[in-house]
Amino acid sequence: MVHENERSGATWTLEWLTLPKVVLTTGASLRLGLQLIQQMQVAPTR
Repeated sequence: MVHENERSGATWTLEWLTLPKVVLTTGASLRLGLQLIQQMQVAPTR
């Protein structure tokens, strides 16, 4: 009987296949977020 904390080889193989896409998407999101922040203009407070 497989212990509940053990994982099959197929599961982690699939996770490693999706990891590069996740990293690229995260990087693109961070880059676009930084561009948005740099373009923001804050109105002076009174």
